Amino acid sequence: MAVGVVVPVLNEEKVIAASLQALQQHNFDEVVVVDGGSTDNTIPIAKTFNVKIVSSARGRGQQINAGLQSLSAPNMLVLHCDTLLPLYAKKLILVTLSKHHAGAFRTSHRAVKWKGKPLALVLKIADVRSRFASLPYGDQAVFFTRSTLESVGGYPTQPLMEDLEFSKSLAKIAPLKILTETVSVSGRRFESALLKQCLMVNTFPTLYKLGVSPETLATWYGKPR
Repeated sequence: MAVGVVVPVLNEEKVIAASLQALQQHNFDEVVVVDGGSTDNTIPIAKTFNVKIVSSARGRGQQINAGLQSLSAPNMLVLHCDTLLPLYAKKLILVTLSKHHAGAFRTSHRAVKWKGKPLALVLKIADVRSRFASLPYGDQAVFFTRSTLESVGGYPTQPLMEDLEFSKSLAKIAPLKILTETVSVSGRRFESALLKQCLMVNTFPTLYKLGVSPETLATWYGKPR
């Protein structure tokens, strides 16, 4: 059974080559890079790989929907550009989707530039949620069948928390299967603004549950991808 991958991007020239090189090793049947209006060399670099490139309005939800619509595979994976899959990822996905309608991996954040105990502790804390929560975030590489996607109607196009809302829609059908295998997620956002990111990661989900709009959260976040 075929698996198609959607990779939403925006100004990712620093990581897109490594990301697509890593994807090549997994032999996925389709890879779609969905650009939200990059102004750097993201797309020229992506064009050197055997991938389909789709343009979309900026916004992760819009970009993911555009990519999913261009896939023909019956099984689909949404992968952030700075996330690396584990060994045998395609097999793990197919085995899981033979029994479940959707699934995701646990996360293992990796340091990019910084070293030291403070960052290591923060990154470990960032991974805790993926080991216990039943609703995966986007960095957990969520995958699902085409029929499941059709049942939930695609990703929400809200400016933030679209991944959580999508997981909620999937969970209304049946619980998602969270695998014990991990994806390797770049810790770059924590390295760029450690205190700000720690604050947002630990408060935004609660504020969202309390009714703060995704538009307001996006304003506080500052130009979300």
